[in-house]
Amino acid sequence: MIVAISGYIGVGKTTTANYIAKQYHFIHFNCDKHVKTLYSQNEQVIKTVNKEILNLDNQDQINIDNLKSVVFDQPSKLTELEQIVYPYLEREINKLEGNVLLDCQQVHKLSINIDHFLLIKSSNDHIIKRIKQRDNRSDLEINQILDIQREVIQNDPVIEIDNQADINSLEKKIDQIMEKLL
Repeated sequence: MIVAISGYIGVGKTTTANYIAKQYHFIHFNCDKHVKTLYSQNEQVIKTVNKEILNLDNQDQINIDNLKSVVFDQPSKLTELEQIVYPYLEREINKLEGNVLLDCQQVHKLSINIDHFLLIKSSNDHIIKRIKQRDNRSDLEINQILDIQREVIQNDPVIEIDNQADINSLEKKIDQIMEKLL
């Protein structure tokens, strides 16, 4: 079974995924971590991103700050970046066996058969507070990220989890949902 978790930055996707993986013995596939590995270790991805997205030749690493700036300023570059990276993620996911939990902000863009979608939600105030505490980002950067994400999250058939309280409340909600899914 493949369960996908989606939602805006700072809503608790990874917290939810970590809990499900531990409590219900799912393989946790964190797309952000895999993308970071691709950006730092996959020579073909590094070369292609530098050439196609950043317009740089002969670079042996990706300047992440430049990449963020480009995809924030040029949404078409974000689409190009996804076309470069997603096939690698899809191949890695397809190798996994057993119960898999996909922790991906834009999971609906992956060509993967997903059994259940969990959409984690929270208020803007909660999201901004969490991101500031966790990532030390500015209000401007947070709002840029949220604006991009608002444009791309689709209304797939989902099970929604409202995460505006404490961790214990979140875990209770997760347990109720997982009991129905398993």
